[in-house]
Amino acid sequence: MIGGPSRDHEEFPRAVEHINEDPGRYLDVDRLGDLKLAKARIQGIDYIAVLRCWRAAETQLLKVRNAVSEQHYRQVMEWLDEREAELEELGERDERIEVGSRSPSPPAEWSWPDREGEYPFTNRVRADRYAADGGEDA
Repeated sequence: MIGGPSRDHEEFPRAVEHINEDPGRYLDVDRLGDLKLAKARIQGIDYIAVLRCWRAAETQLLKVRNAVSEQHYRQVMEWLDEREAELEELGERDERIEVGSRSPSPPAEWSWPDREGEYPFTNRVRADRYAADGGEDA
């Protein structure tokens, strides 16, 4: 990205095919200080294959596309290495969570005592009606 702030960034369509996101969106920034979002995303990666895809994208940004500095590259690689070490110690997400081990949240109910007679004065949410974890519909 040359010429000031812009929404343009180097794109990695093969990464999108493999991991369903474009690392360039986070990695192709002008200054090291702009890598905060990339660092947060790296810390949230739960699969080693995704880390490796990010590593390939960062390497390509430096060596093929000449879009980032050597210092930028070293910093991102350090974060990727740290996260990979954590995942090797903890395991990937699928290894840490047993299938069927999660139970739905109990129904939630709340009220507003300062709304006398106003509608709605009580709301209810039945957690069993929603399947946001990719499970079957209730």
